[in-house]
Amino acid sequence: MRKTQATTVTSGKNIKNQGQKFLYQGVGFIVAHMAIKLADILP
Repeated sequence: MRKTQATTVTSGKNIKNQGQKFLYQGVGFIVAHMAIKLADILP
């Protein structure tokens, strides 16, 4: 875990990948949250 973190700091490409992964996780969370709310509204 520590090694990958070190390479993430040194490599700009890795930082970009980490950022995209984080972004997708956020989007996925929002979509899941909306789906749950929609399920509550629907009978």
